[in-house]
Amino acid sequence: DLVALYLRRIPLGLDVPVGRHDVRYLTRRAGGSLGLSWMGDQPVGLLLGQQLPATLNLAVAAMVIAIALGFAMGLSAALGGDGWTGEIARGLSGFALATPVMFSGTLAIWLFAIVLGVLPATGQGRPATLILPAVVVGLSASGGIERAIDAGVSEALRRPFMLTARAKGLPGEGAWTLRAGVAILAATTGATAVNVFPSPVCIWTILPSCRASPPTI
Repeated sequence: DLVALYLRRIPLGLDVPVGRHDVRYLTRRAGGSLGLSWMGDQPVGLLLGQQLPATLNLAVAAMVIAIALGFAMGLSAALGGDGWTGEIARGLSGFALATPVMFSGTLAIWLFAIVLGVLPATGQGRPATLILPAVVVGLSASGGIERAIDAGVSEALRRPFMLTARAKGLPGEGAWTLRAGVAILAATTGATAVNVFPSPVCIWTILPSCRASPPTI
């Protein structure tokens, strides 16, 4: 009813003029207050602090998976060229880049938690609960790493000194290729971390935290 709606507007500051509301909003944010959660009337800062360790664990695990998958696929694509290994690696990276985490996460829950029943879909604190969300987020982030390594290593393999060394049959091509891949990986890891750490996983974890069993995806 109207009374309940008005009482709900008061904590949100919607019962005052817009100018006063904006001043109050900026003053509270400057003081470090993030307000109250709409779902549970709990301080948002408290909810963030409660879920921050789990979010950091998930982000680090996803970064490890993204680096491993992206590096392996990038080298496979660059060394495979137009062969089937290169095409498969580029296809997997294209799938990872084109698939939103919201869709792949829901699909992973349906397949591995509901149909197969091999991984839990909810919960925190156990290693098994980290596998599914870490793989989903890591796979999504690995596509950009693969494209960067594929382009950089392919360019390195076409440089004159590499072509000359290959024509003369000199050893060390694998070492130069690996060195080029590692250099590109180091350059792209920071950009990948920027995309992974503020991923939707944090929101998915925080919003349902007022419930009995918060999902990790």
